[in-house]
Amino acid sequence: LLTALIKGARPDLLSLSSTAENKQNNNQFLDEDTSVIFVGSYRDNEVDDGHPLSKVLCKFQSDGSVNLTQISLLGFGVDTLNEMLSESLRMPLRRVRSLSEMVIQKTDGQPLHVIEFVQALTMDNLLTHSFDRGWEWDADSIDICPITDSVAELFALKLRRLPPDILLGLQILSCFGSQIDQHVLGLVSDYDGENSVDIARAIRVATSEGLVERASSLVSFAHDMIQKATIDSIRDEATLVELLRKLVRALIENASAADELNSVLYVAVDLIN
Repeated sequence: LLTALIKGARPDLLSLSSTAENKQNNNQFLDEDTSVIFVGSYRDNEVDDGHPLSKVLCKFQSDGSVNLTQISLLGFGVDTLNEMLSESLRMPLRRVRSLSEMVIQKTDGQPLHVIEFVQALTMDNLLTHSFDRGWEWDADSIDICPITDSVAELFALKLRRLPPDILLGLQILSCFGSQIDQHVLGLVSDYDGENSVDIARAIRVATSEGLVERASSLVSFAHDMIQKATIDSIRDEATLVELLRKLVRALIENASAADELNSVLYVAVDLIN
């Protein structure tokens, strides 16, 4: 299919996110007739010299017919972050400098980490606002906040603050991957009979929290790390297996009753696997 799509006279643009997750070392479709521009993204801390992606990139570098450009996206510097916080909090640069330095120390300037860390400060009342005093922060408490090993830990903390039924609804959503059609979710809404949680309500709450996004009929996690943290929050393997079993059964039964089994067959197979 890909070969057929890229055989035209004009260059085609193909965007691949999370390229490192593709374990296949296969570029056989690239030949002298290929006219395609790949834009791929990956986290360099997940790709070592032995990773299949590294081998593909090395092959591209040695291939004179392939033009390879690599762009490294670095985290915020303290000056850049200071400008952003100054504008967001509507405070002078010198006033927010100390906060910026603490945030950089805790997050290493990684954009997603910065966003989640600052949101965590507001939720923990370490960064507060009042009409008479404006924005204030507890520098001593922020200074002793533990440095998390990853953004996933911040997401895990955010998930633990959710009510149990909302978290379970998100866990169900995470079983389908990073995104799923709302119609499919409707087919599994009674996955556990009378004990089923309201998945639609869980999505509404998660959307307001910035954890998931909705576009047309699709529901997707705002970031793949949120999806991973959500499915990792299921307490053990047996619980996950039982949840998947209920989802598959509800999906097949309800899709069959609506004469839609063929349209969800691949979804059911993914859940089983």
